[in-house]
Amino acid sequence: MVERILYKSIEKSVNNVYGENKRTSWDYRIINIERGYYPEPYLYRLTIEFETFTGAHKPPVDTNVAVYDIISFDPTIVKEISYEHYLNER
Repeated sequence: MVERILYKSIEKSVNNVYGENKRTSWDYRIINIERGYYPEPYLYRLTIEFETFTGAHKPPVDTNVAVYDIISFDPTIVKEISYEHYLNER
C-alpha cells in the first residue's frame, strides 16, 4: 500500500533533500495512520519510516520519517506534512 500510494511523494521528498536521483528509498514501515484529516472523515495522515541508499550493494545511508496526508483518492493526491532524516551510524 505504501509503495502504491506514496511512492511518487516519497521520491519527490527524497529528491528535495538529497538532489535529483541521488538516493533511492526502501524498507517502508508504517509508524502511524490517523483518520479524519481535512473536512472529510475518510482522509488519512500516514507517518512512515524508511531508509535511503546510494547503490544496490551499499548499506543504507540514513533513516527518514515522513508524514503525508492523503487528500483525495480520485486521483490520489498526497501532501507532504513533514520530512526528517537522520544519518545512520557506521
